[in-house]
Amino acid sequence: LSVLCHFAHGAEGVLEFSGIHAHATGDRLEVYGSAGTLIYDFTADVIKTGRVGDRALQEVDVPKELAKEWAVENDFLDAVKGGGHERPYPTFEDGLRYMRVVQAVADSRARNEWIPIS
Repeated sequence: LSVLCHFAHGAEGVLEFSGIHAHATGDRLEVYGSAGTLIYDFTADVIKTGRVGDRALQEVDVPKELAKEWAVENDFLDAVKGGGHERPYPTFEDGLRYMRVVQAVADSRARNEWIPIS
């Protein structure tokens, strides 16, 4: 599935999803801009960046205060057990925004037209 995007700040994007690629290297986020590149390999948990003119991408260390293991399920259970005093992340609102994007992709495919997402 390929999703074409126009973002509010003027950037354009292509999101590609495939669960059947024979030699896929795992889940990755790749961002290419006019000044450089950022790649996050979810499987290896590695971030690489490079600026235009660099000969190769360089691995970037994530500051300890930003590094966190995937714990969304545990965070949710802790929030339920705690009576809602702790807010898990991602939040319900984050999930709702995500589902709006999923629905817009399905609608766009069905109607063969651009669907705005606010």
